Amino acid sequence: KNAMVITNFYGGTSVNANVTGNTVAGNGPINYIAQNGIQVSAGATASVANNNVSGYDYTPNTAAAIGILLIGAGTTSVTGNNVHDLMEGMYVQSSNGATVSGNSFTNFRDAAIFTYLSNNGIYTNNQILGGPGTYGLYIYDLSTNNSLTGNAFRDGDYGVIVDYSGPGAPTGNTFSSNCIAGNTLAGMATAGTQVGGPINAENNWWGKVDGPDPIGHGDLIDTPATIDAVPFLVATVAGCPVPLDGDGDGLND
Repeated sequence: KNAMVITNFYGGTSVNANVTGNTVAGNGPINYIAQNGIQVSAGATASVANNNVSGYDYTPNTAAAIGILLIGAGTTSVTGNNVHDLMEGMYVQSSNGATVSGNSFTNFRDAAIFTYLSNNGIYTNNQILGGPGTYGLYIYDLSTNNSLTGNAFRDGDYGVIVDYSGPGAPTGNTFSSNCIAGNTLAGMATAGTQVGGPINAENNWWGKVDGPDPIGHGDLIDTPATIDAVPFLVATVAGCPVPLDGDGDGLND
């Protein structure tokens, strides 16, 4: 089922692990079990760093197969991992204060990072390169006050979804200095009925110098009533290529 489980579930109260430099490979795509790669749970803490995680894919789609799973984890850092060729890159559930930094997520077929009931996380300098049918980041239910800076959410169907349809509201999340570009349906969108005012998405790069659409020619976003994207960056950030047509006029610059 799982390659590694770091947990207090079996009676421990202070389990901590350094999970570093491993190759963690699942059997997917498979139809008989939804495997997970590295799991931190039940109050355990860990540093999960510089691992190569791949092959976690469950083809019936009735459950998620996940590369790195934090579920009820204590304060945990996930840094410098290469997560690829799988169903879900990372799932953060009921795990507050996570640090997720400098990871690469590629060739996933659902969400790179799914955040659920998890607060005060710091997500920095992650490179997320999606494809058809994918979400770079999905924030759901009572996931509040997470900070997202310097990440690249590129080339999926959606760069970022903030979903208010659950019993709680994902309020207070902030986005700045991110590359949100090349996404087919939207760079950033909301689902459900928003509460708590517009999302703070100021000072991000949206793929064009004149900002997101509406306003400019960059990635599509919801209306200003749901997403506050002004001011926006007028030059690319790290991990985001300079577009040939930077001003959206239909001509290569």
